[in-house]
Amino acid sequence: METKLYMLLKQWPTVTPEVALHLLDCSFTDLRVRQFAVHCLEIGISDDKLQRYLLQFIQALKFEPYLDNPLTRFLLKRSLMNQRIGQQFFWHLKSELHYSGMRVRYGLILEAFCRGSGNFLKTLIKQVEAVDKLTKLTNVLKASGKDDKQELMRMLHEQLQQPDYHEVLTNLTSPLNSSHRLGNVR
Repeated sequence: METKLYMLLKQWPTVTPEVALHLLDCSFTDLRVRQFAVHCLEIGISDDKLQRYLLQFIQALKFEPYLDNPLTRFLLKRSLMNQRIGQQFFWHLKSELHYSGMRVRYGLILEAFCRGSGNFLKTLIKQVEAVDKLTKLTNVLKASGKDDKQELMRMLHEQLQQPDYHEVLTNLTSPLNSSHRLGNVR
């Protein structure tokens, strides 16, 4: 039965990215089926479509039996070739690190991406620092216990004028959209 399936896979025409994504879910654990799906992606998915489905492909990594697999290699390659995809790849992986079951896998993939990203890593580090600063600032404002909006705005403005906040939050590539550059904090 398996041999027939493998022979059919060799004869199958290339499938669409949507079908390939379906072949990468938990229903298809066979390595050759998953390899076929990735092969179809390598041939037929544009950067725009990959960016649209990137979160689903990252979720599909959970169903890979091994860390080193064709899907991981494909996603790393495409993310390192295109910074727009790479930024999205980075943030999707980073957002999954809090799940203990996948922390090691996603952490290792994230490390491989960071090691290969060259100077782009500086942009990503600055984004992480900015998000951390904004998170801390939000927590300070919440902990203040103040309800007066003007007082909260004054505190916010005061914090944002501090050199360490100002430096991190100025001339920043938006973590949400790499085509947007954020200017100065006022």
